[in-house]
Amino acid sequence: MIERRQKSGRPRSARTASNINTVNDLVLSQQDAPQNHRTTRQIRRETSISQTSVMHIIHDDLQLTCLKRRRAQELTAANYLARLSRSKQLLWKFSPAEVDFFFTDENVFTVVLPVNIQNDRVSAPISQET
Repeated sequence: MIERRQKSGRPRSARTASNINTVNDLVLSQQDAPQNHRTTRQIRRETSISQTSVMHIIHDDLQLTCLKRRRAQELTAANYLARLSRSKQLLWKFSPAEVDFFFTDENVFTVVLPVNIQNDRVSAPISQET
């Protein structure tokens, strides 16, 4: 990497500390709020920063990446204990030689209105695992 002198070249006008803080506030204001994702175009309109600079701020300065939310079933403690006791009861009914089945629950029951998962996104820290 080439070392450069301090203050050499044109000073930054878009990726300043105040703009980075503004974009950070806009990006992180959507956490825990489904269907409230702000796109880079919306952030560009609100801040008057170019879309490319907004993307560079999100990815390079804030170290965030945009991920799709996925539905998953959340088990409460009561559900977990009920499943555990039922599976143990089933295992007691059969001898170990006969037990070669797999327990699964593939039904996902929703309580809230359907959400278009293509548009339901969240910004998260970039994973260092590769």
